[in-house]
Amino acid sequence: MAPPVLESNTKRNVTPSKFYGFHSFGEPGFPLSLTGAFRDNIHQFLRECAEPEDYDLDGMPIWCTFLVYENRGTVLPLYTVEENVKHSDRPFCDYCRCAGGWKNGDPFHCYFEF
Repeated sequence: MAPPVLESNTKRNVTPSKFYGFHSFGEPGFPLSLTGAFRDNIHQFLRECAEPEDYDLDGMPIWCTFLVYENRGTVLPLYTVEENVKHSDRPFCDYCRCAGGWKNGDPFHCYFEF
């Protein structure tokens, strides 16, 4: 079965307050300097750089970060979906499963897909 397609929420009544440059996003120190554990860094990123959506995906919360592609004047949404591992058909993210990231321990209680 194909994964569900996230449609753009065109009925958004609130104008997003934060936009980030497509090419500069993710550079060291931009938009945040993250020094904690991965899970803590993700939660800090979501609090400070993402807008929660007013809908979910099969009960999983969704956040959106807007990236501006400066050369084309285009805004691209970067969706982050939090999936609870206990309710997942795939308890390992594809990258970790393929790279063997969980071979020495159990996965977190949730993981994030971008």
